[in-house]
Amino acid sequence: MELLLLVRPDLPTERGDIIAARPDGFVWGRAECLGDFLVVRLENAPELTAILETRDDDGLGWYVDVAQIPAAEIAAAQSADWHVIDVALDAIEAR
Repeated sequence: MELLLLVRPDLPTERGDIIAARPDGFVWGRAECLGDFLVVRLENAPELTAILETRDDDGLGWYVDVAQIPAAEIAAAQSADWHVIDVALDAIEAR
């Protein structure tokens, strides 16, 4: 499952908030790779995947601790070439 995170600090939601959850390989738009957003991949977490896939509000109420992601990975993910960061289940928490 791929998760769209908000990473821009000056919006009403908090940095790392999951704002969309989609199946692996989802075709995101160009805007999702800019500095406002970050796409990460969550693997081997069927329970959380099922919860996120069935929520009408996508992943609202859940977040990824962006501080756990190395800066080089974030920079690569926000480049012109798609690079989706793999995150572990323990990086995701409920708000």
